[in-house]
Amino acid sequence: PLGGLIIDTIGWRYVFGLQVPLVMFSQILAYYNVNIRLTHVPKYGKYTWENLKKLDIGGTFTLTCSIATFLIISSEENLSQFTKQLLIVSGLIFLALFFLTEFYWAQERLIPFEILYGRTGVVSLITVISAFVTFGDVFRKPLYLQLMQNFTSSGCGLFMVFTSLSAPIASFATGFITKHTTKSVEYMCYVLAMGSMILQLISQVAEAALIDYLKPKLGLSESDSSLTLFNMLDNEHFAWKVLLSITTAANGYGYCTILVATLVVVIFTVEKSKQGTVTGLFYLWRSLGTVFGASLILTTYEKCLESKLFKYLVTEKNDLKSYNKLIHDSSLVRKIYKHEPAITEKLLSLYRSSFVISYLPQIVILLLGTGMSVVLVIKMNKVLNKETETDKNNDEII
Repeated sequence: PLGGLIIDTIGWRYVFGLQVPLVMFSQILAYYNVNIRLTHVPKYGKYTWENLKKLDIGGTFTLTCSIATFLIISSEENLSQFTKQLLIVSGLIFLALFFLTEFYWAQERLIPFEILYGRTGVVSLITVISAFVTFGDVFRKPLYLQLMQNFTSSGCGLFMVFTSLSAPIASFATGFITKHTTKSVEYMCYVLAMGSMILQLISQVAEAALIDYLKPKLGLSESDSSLTLFNMLDNEHFAWKVLLSITTAANGYGYCTILVATLVVVIFTVEKSKQGTVTGLFYLWRSLGTVFGASLILTTYEKCLESKLFKYLVTEKNDLKSYNKLIHDSSLVRKIYKHEPAITEKLLSLYRSSFVISYLPQIVILLLGTGMSVVLVIKMNKVLNKETETDKNNDEII
């Protein structure tokens, strides 16, 4: 809520400015306090061409370019058809060059594909799915609260605090479970990932149902400040705020649990020389899921809303001017027809249904992730049972 409070009082630009000294202070602390000694650094010839080739600069460059082109395509809406086609072709070319570099030219691969086969690959996909769902929700929820419930930026920030609060709790709980489990740590991490997928699925379904049921604010007056405890305990608004807080916290808890569980899996399943590479890959998957989640969820909402508004305002009401205004500034939804509450109510219902539809991509991909995690746990359980039987047979022979 601190960022929202700054936006409401002195403006959004200061939010970015205030982060600069904090980042600089963090860098100073890291420089003087983090001392990691690498045992494998050669004493001589560190910067020879033979060693520099191991950095896989070609793979890094081509992968960065391919990802950047697809991110631009998915995030920019005002691109011409020619520009989109050019970016698609460029992205495919860079992607092809990346695979050629990795399989034929790189001395040490940027992405060791053989590691991504089997269980590690499944865990990677689960990480992408979880990040996709979480950050799609993070970007959509403030928009919903502002448009549908007339919340201020600081009010929206209060709900997003639950995502941050769930992170340390999830990290502690995951670490505690993996430390004290009597079963295989790897197996327990897969169980935790499965539980997190199910938890996120339940939270998204419940949240979509809540938004579909909850009526939007019709008046122009600002909704609850949400920084005031009295408003949070108001009988009229208490129940839905609690439910939304619970779904938000559950979603964040599931995501953070998966992050910790995947890192533990890397430590226990990947050989030490490749742990840094695989950990970096997991962060790459998380970043991709973050960007694609925010982009696809908001694009789904916007496209659905544009279609519904066009059908109602242009086709039925023949009001192209109001349609163009709302497309460029949705905050006008209560002002354009402020003297006709029936039309305003209809417009808000269109917005609400568009928000509900934007949950479908998350629910579908969570069903996929849940299915993958269940299969992973079942297969891992069979492996453990087989190993247990083998050990028993060996003990009997001895």
